[in-house]
Amino acid sequence: MKKILTHPLCIIGILTLAWFAPVLIDFTHQAYGLVGDPSGAIWSFYDSTQRPLTFGPTQPILLAAEGWALTHLFGPVAAYNLLSIAAFFLTAWWGYRFFATLMPRGWALFAALVVAWSPYHVLQSMQHLGIASIQYLMLLLWLLARAWRTPTSASAVLVGVAGALVVLHDYYLALIAGVILITFSILFITRYRVKGIIHASTSALVAGALTVPFLWEIVKSVFVSGTIPVNLGLPVREATESAVYSIRAANFVVPPLDHPLVGSVTEVAARVQLLGSNLFEQTFWLGIVALGIAGAMLVLKVPRSLRHAKVVAIILIVLGLLFGVSSYNGTHLEPSALAAVIHAVAPVFRVWARFGVLVVIGVSILATLGLTRMSQHPKTRVFALLAAGFILIEIFMLPPRSFEVSAQIVPGGLKRLAVDSSDVSMVVYPLAPSGEIRDSIYRTWTMFVPIKLWNLESGWNTHTLTREDYINPFDSQTLARLKGQGVRYLALDLTAYTQGAVPPEIMRYYDPLFPNFPLGYPFPTNPIPPELKELSDYSNGTIRIFEIK
Repeated sequence: MKKILTHPLCIIGILTLAWFAPVLIDFTHQAYGLVGDPSGAIWSFYDSTQRPLTFGPTQPILLAAEGWALTHLFGPVAAYNLLSIAAFFLTAWWGYRFFATLMPRGWALFAALVVAWSPYHVLQSMQHLGIASIQYLMLLLWLLARAWRTPTSASAVLVGVAGALVVLHDYYLALIAGVILITFSILFITRYRVKGIIHASTSALVAGALTVPFLWEIVKSVFVSGTIPVNLGLPVREATESAVYSIRAANFVVPPLDHPLVGSVTEVAARVQLLGSNLFEQTFWLGIVALGIAGAMLVLKVPRSLRHAKVVAIILIVLGLLFGVSSYNGTHLEPSALAAVIHAVAPVFRVWARFGVLVVIGVSILATLGLTRMSQHPKTRVFALLAAGFILIEIFMLPPRSFEVSAQIVPGGLKRLAVDSSDVSMVVYPLAPSGEIRDSIYRTWTMFVPIKLWNLESGWNTHTLTREDYINPFDSQTLARLKGQGVRYLALDLTAYTQGAVPPEIMRYYDPLFPNFPLGYPFPTNPIPPELKELSDYSNGTIRIFEIK
């Protein structure tokens, strides 16, 4: 029994279940994380089961397929929770297998837990399921490490499969994995020559065979036009945003505002250094102890058995900083040269700070190598255990969060209207762009009440008009356009007008100067037009509902 309980798989499983205890209590209605992007993901899982199954280049097919299958079996909220649990459990397990190729197994487990429950991974998991699913990246690193030691045809195929899993699960992680694979291929060919070329080519062919059929439109557009065009449906980001969402030194030394000991003291510092970004993207804190030990290991010699681990850590850190850090031209930040080149071809990418996950992994390796060295000498063994304890205290600081996804979140007036009317074709204002937090919340309403939400149709994208042409709900021309498209009711979400684009529980993670009231969020000031008749029986303090006459 003791052998089972001390097995790494069991330890990781127990920690994962303990972490997700808040959602395990009500697995089908309490969703892990914070309202926002998770709301949109949950709705997308639900929506995929309400129509014929289709996948396009705008959504990574593996993540979408996982959500579709699990939703059919357990429901959309449970599906989201299960994928979140997998992101922690498999990251720790495959991370352990990877680190075990570099260091003693006991310390490999420690390093895996540090990465899996690092503030970066936890914060990303609260908002971005795809980015938080770094388990496939850890699987790729593990298989690369095995192939480096024993290159075989089987190892080449497995590396290709792992690379394909990353690509098909999240496009940002696909970019990071691509950089890792190119770097490894160069090193592999340098070491093994012809055998290295064969191995790298085999991995590339396997990965290509598994991914290109699903990404053919993207691949073809890059070959034909040299870039990914907007008509594919992928978002086009401004190049200037690449500098906003880039790694900065303060991201490593300022504790997140949720730290139970110093979070309240450092909250102002944690937010003002964001420069327009948010803490979900900009937190790479691993604690002062881990950072100090890692820094020392950069200059200290390590035993021969640990040199390979140090080299791997340095490579990962260099790659993370090379792509993730912006440059300063004397007046403002600019994306790194490599980031700018990639953005020119693939303007969908802007959050280069996500390369910081490689820095987190690299620093974790270096810090654990230092602990390994100390633990090998009787005089410093106690210090190693104390340092490990301090590191765990510094990183295990973010309480797990959850939010309600049930009929309880739907405004009562809207539920009553859905019961009383057989045709609830409705538009909800403020008219948040697709993908914004408010739009994601509105989408989840349709999971529990039978309403046809015009917001989901993106009506302004199917005509020559734009979102701005529909932005004012009290404009007669806007109402005529909506009525002409079959919209019968108009609802004003008073909570959104009061709080802004980002709810308070999310806004605390943003730059204080973040513009929380973008176009269309200020409450309309012109008088209610005669085309609108307010339904007082359904309106209340959270929502006002009108009939378009």
